[in-house]
Amino acid sequence: MGTGLKLDLSGTVSASSSRYVLGITEPWLFDRPISAGFDLYNTEREYPDFDLRKQGFDLRFGFPLTKRYTRGYITYKLEDVHISNVETTASSIIKDQEGTSTESSIRLQVRRDSRNDAFFPSEGSVINLTTEFAGGPLGGTSYFIKYEADAVKFFPMPWDTVFSIHGSAGYVHGYDGKFPPIYERYFLGGINSIRGFETRSISPKDEATGDLIGGSSMVVMNLEYLFSLFPEQNIRGLVFFDAGNAYRNREEIEAFRFKTAVGGGIRWFSPLGPIRIEVGFNLDPKDEESGSEWDFAIGTLF
Repeated sequence: MGTGLKLDLSGTVSASSSRYVLGITEPWLFDRPISAGFDLYNTEREYPDFDLRKQGFDLRFGFPLTKRYTRGYITYKLEDVHISNVETTASSIIKDQEGTSTESSIRLQVRRDSRNDAFFPSEGSVINLTTEFAGGPLGGTSYFIKYEADAVKFFPMPWDTVFSIHGSAGYVHGYDGKFPPIYERYFLGGINSIRGFETRSISPKDEATGDLIGGSSMVVMNLEYLFSLFPEQNIRGLVFFDAGNAYRNREEIEAFRFKTAVGGGIRWFSPLGPIRIEVGFNLDPKDEESGSEWDFAIGTLF
């Protein structure tokens, strides 16, 4: 109706998870370049040692920081989180969080995006810096502070090919004598972090039970080389190298222990959005790790 309002309604269902989201965004609030919106969501997921359900909403505001490229965002989130069906043999860290908790947080973000294309860029970069604060004066039962940095740079190469380097790092900690909840800790592996590993399989383990308990920090690096396969159909191939890990403490970071993988795949800008089919090969598989993993995703890019 000429207002520019954006309505998002999405649902995802699988054998072990479901997610439903309803969102509305006003991109030009008060006749100024300020965006505002909200989301209502419900998420349920089954993990090996427990089940997780989240229900909540968020309020979002965005505003320009420079005339071009850079914007700031403020997001307030309030959600109820329910952890159930905890295995009797699970880590005490997981058992201690069984039941219902409330997370009330504010997230501050600065984003600079100078790409020449949103889906298949050949030059430019994206830089994201975020801080999230939960609990304390905001209320709720979860107390944590999370810092994250994410950046990707694209380089045009000969024969209409593109090389990109992507890196991300994060750190989360609790305060007032509380620890960050298990679902806010770092679990890596899968198509959006380190390919060649199962999703959420890279994490510190409980020494007593062997359960994955998530890291307090993480680093990831992805190198990609993209080339055109069928230009008219927007189909491209790629080869990649991934490295990174999730860490329990500073000593593990200083030891420079990384998980590494190489692989390749196909990306297609289809009518449904970007489609990714990729296979990664673990360069140093341990006894409990597979040597390779296939991944498939729609609508997600680094």
